[in-house]
Amino acid sequence: MTDEHAALTEPLACVLRGLEESRAQRGDTMAVIGAGPIGLMMIHAAALAGVYVIAVVKHDQQVTAAMRLGAQHVVQTTKVKDCIAAVRALTPDRRGVDIAIEAVALPLTWQWAVDMVRRGGLVNFFGGRQGNASRSGYQPSATTTILSSKRAFTTRLRFAAGRLR
Repeated sequence: MTDEHAALTEPLACVLRGLEESRAQRGDTMAVIGAGPIGLMMIHAAALAGVYVIAVVKHDQQVTAAMRLGAQHVVQTTKVKDCIAAVRALTPDRRGVDIAIEAVALPLTWQWAVDMVRRGGLVNFFGGRQGNASRSGYQPSATTTILSSKRAFTTRLRFAAGRLR
């Protein structure tokens, strides 16, 4: 095995575990927020499992990579006014996705995940907490994160925490 392939073993194992813990089923609709290495692995693994994947990305090269790895649709955050509405528009009756995987590790994208998922859906905060938290607007020593709870309590959402950094 090459060093490059060996280096991907642990991240891929985390992705597969996260996919398993999200209880994704063939035919489910999933939004994957973030298209770095982990997000792209999640897109690919979910697509191979028969999940309908909507990738939410920032950069042009991520659009191409996400499509190549199996995303059925890509929402580029820099090209739409409201990425939450754009994702919901790609679901039946704009209900939202069955599963939202957050793989960026920012409070803003955590909230997006909550707002993209359907009533009774599952949000997996797979990105954990970013190491350089000061750039994202919260303190590195913080132990709590505040999300809008209005949807969580009125729509029976389920939450899962992914790998922690």
